[in-house]
Amino acid sequence: MFHWSPRRIEAHIKLCILALQMQRAAEIRCAQPWARIAHELAALKAIRYRAQGRAIVQRTKIPKSLGKILKNLSISAPEDHLGGRAGRRPRPHIDTRPESALRNPLLIRG
Repeated sequence: MFHWSPRRIEAHIKLCILALQMQRAAEIRCAQPWARIAHELAALKAIRYRAQGRAIVQRTKIPKSLGKILKNLSISAPEDHLGGRAGRRPRPHIDTRPESALRNPLLIRG
């Protein structure tokens, strides 16, 4: 990543530090290394099926180990299925509860 203006360089550094702080907070809450947490989160996928002008989005099953991580991070699991018309994305869901200090962009549906 190349930035030339001081404002962009500063913003990039702040974002990197914020990401490291979020990783460390997740490690502390889950009592696991970040590599293990990231591996578990990577298993969560959303699959879009399209047929006859309709689209259904289905997520993969959440194993117990991932469910425990989500609970420790105060992140609600995405719904099993989302429906909608083809070509129109369902509204994304972000956990906005105050106790959810860590928001994971990997779990945004849509």
